[in-house]
Amino acid sequence: MIRSGSVVRLQQADQVLVALDPHSHCGQCSKSGSCGISFSTEPHKTPQIVCDNPLQAKLNDQVELQISEPSSRWVLIVAIAYGVPTLGLLLGAMLGSWGATLLPGSLNPDLMAALGGLLGLCGGLFAWNTPKQRLYCQLAANVSQLRGEIVQIASE
Repeated sequence: MIRSGSVVRLQQADQVLVALDPHSHCGQCSKSGSCGISFSTEPHKTPQIVCDNPLQAKLNDQVELQISEPSSRWVLIVAIAYGVPTLGLLLGAMLGSWGATLLPGSLNPDLMAALGGLLGLCGGLFAWNTPKQRLYCQLAANVSQLRGEIVQIASE
């Protein structure tokens, strides 16, 4: 997606912070039904994005920038967040039901499946919650940051 904006801060030699023009659009949205990128901003606050600066734009330069599509790695976060507890629930229910048939006495297989499922769900939630912080931080850093690259300086 191509947007226009102005350079508001020089981050490093090869990166700048660009304030996006809220009224500039690439025109591709209507063709494809939307590009999927939205900038949720507070009212009266201009969206800003960190951009690579191969053209060496200077402070207050009007620029055109190419914004990359967001990563689809968020699906992995969701799959793990829901998959691990669900797998624990299913395995716990199966083991509970199977264990009720093996143990002597008149244990109700449905009750044991429910108890096993509950224990499995708790175990799955614990298993997800333990490495979650490190894994989530690594994945979320790649998923949530939109990056841009300056492709043209308006004065050129």
